[in-house]
Amino acid sequence: MRRICRNTGLGLVAGPVSGIRIANPAYGPTAPPERADGNRAHWSRWDTPGRTLYIASNRETAFRECLAWARMTSEHQGHIGKLTALFGETPEQIMRDIDGDWQ
Repeated sequence: MRRICRNTGLGLVAGPVSGIRIANPAYGPTAPPERADGNRAHWSRWDTPGRTLYIASNRETAFRECLAWARMTSEHQGHIGKLTALFGETPEQIMRDIDGDWQ
């Protein structure tokens, strides 16, 4: 029988289980953005209807997951603009930085 935590809404599994999560603090520690809209262009292949919480087994994987939104597809071009404004760098420099992080 599947058990659900009343406080977080997460499915409970036998443990102990630990993981690392990098998250936007605006969503709270266990409140990921809702995945209910019909526009799946903003979803990941791992997203499920409802809420999806990504937890990695190590820091590097957690870091790579939080960079995944910046991959270059036509749907993601606007994200580079956010980074150029945030860091005051050119789009080319941002892409070199991202490429270096992935390497």
